[in-house]
Amino acid sequence: MNTEQMLEVILQKINSMDTRMENVENKIDSLDARMDSLDARMDSLDARMDSLDARMDSLDARMDSLDARMDSMDVRVKFLESLPQQMKEIQLTLENEISKKIDIIAEGHLDLSRKLDEALEFQKEKEMILLRVTSLEGDVQRISVEYVGVSQKEKRRRAK
Repeated sequence: MNTEQMLEVILQKINSMDTRMENVENKIDSLDARMDSLDARMDSLDARMDSLDARMDSLDARMDSLDARMDSMDVRVKFLESLPQQMKEIQLTLENEISKKIDIIAEGHLDLSRKLDEALEFQKEKEMILLRVTSLEGDVQRISVEYVGVSQKEKRRRAK
């Protein structure tokens, strides 16, 4: 093999290597483009995940609020469940204590009412006596005026 042939074989191999390098570069460019696309998709996925996280936070807050409302409802239900017992206790108190005290007050009120009636009767009698005294005073005054008038006439007649 002479030099020319060797050079030609080397040139062919170099050309073959160039072709292969171009193929590798094309594949790398294609891979680069795919990686850029994958990065864009990952960015989009990150944004969607952030949105999902925000929605989950909102849902957690709503669930916490719902839990608080349920706790409040539990307290109310327990209170409502205790009402029959409280009503029974109130009824027993009314029957055993308050009714007796009302009876005692009613008896005292009856006594006071009787005393008031007696006092009012005395007041009526007093008013009647006062009216009679006023009437008698009027009569005495009228008689007095007549007597004074008669005695003045009598004095004038005697003086004549």
